[in-house]
Amino acid sequence: MVSRRDVLALVGSAPVLLVGTRADAEPEPQAELEQHESVQEISHYEKTKSGVIFHCTTDQVKAADVTVTMCTPEILRLQMCPDPGLKNVKGLLEIKEDWPSVAFNVIETPEAVSVDTGTLRMEFQRKPWKYVVYDT
Repeated sequence: MVSRRDVLALVGSAPVLLVGTRADAEPEPQAELEQHESVQEISHYEKTKSGVIFHCTTDQVKAADVTVTMCTPEILRLQMCPDPGLKNVKGLLEIKEDWPSVAFNVIETPEAVSVDTGTLRMEFQRKPWKYVVYDT
């Protein structure tokens, strides 16, 4: 029977044994890390009947749209898909998309764009990109 202490001793000494037995071996190539990009700033926006589409730029200077949909005065949906080819692909989950119309206002300042339903106010800072949600 192998004890926990024996396993830990083997694990702790394994690199030493490998280095001693394979001194001429080349190091294993590291797996390529997945690259992520983030939204950096709002270029411009457009108001739609159900929300706002923010046309943004990422840190890799690519275009990305962030869509804010007013589902109810208490529910806002944020969606972003940086790959235009996948933008309209439906997932396996059924997601409600036929929400009743919600009244909302868009307020613009040089620093930010706010979306207000009366119950929630979401403020989007232009540059650097960030947002805050406030409730009544």
